[in-house]
Amino acid sequence: MSGLLIWPNLCLTQPCVDVPLKSDPEAEVAGLDSTEYQNLLDECAAKSRQLSGLGVAAPQIGFNRRFFVLTFPGQDPMPVINPEVVSMSGPLFEREEGCLSIPGAWIKVPRYEEVRARWFDRNGAGVEMILAGLQAWAFQHEMDHLNGKLIVEHMPSAKRNVLRQQLINYKNRNGNTR
Repeated sequence: MSGLLIWPNLCLTQPCVDVPLKSDPEAEVAGLDSTEYQNLLDECAAKSRQLSGLGVAAPQIGFNRRFFVLTFPGQDPMPVINPEVVSMSGPLFEREEGCLSIPGAWIKVPRYEEVRARWFDRNGAGVEMILAGLQAWAFQHEMDHLNGKLIVEHMPSAKRNVLRQQLINYKNRNGNTR
């Protein structure tokens, strides 16, 4: 299992493209039905659990595709492929939020209390669900990853620049090239 990308890796700031639901052998395109994608979903779930996270998105493992896996304690992993937000509602709350790709940083981020979204599960079946509370919070965080957004965008630029240098130093000390 490879490590997660650490910001300021540019792969984390690129918008992702949709996952093809079906493989096309003639075009040499792997789809959700391929072993490759199924293994990537398993890798995201395992990495999230290993690091005590609530989810891992494809860009965090260096894959520019629209999927993530949510992992809530006591529940099976929830793969989310090609998600779309239908609506967001309820009050907008601001609380400190961390990110596995930005180790040690806790940043205040505003999020909606409730999200109605649709996506495909790991078998390609459509899902539509209303998520609330912590699930809604985690869903919005992972959606940001798919759109190339990170929680550091909610920091003043001077603090963001200091954090960027700290993480570059961290990566250099630990031999992390990701």
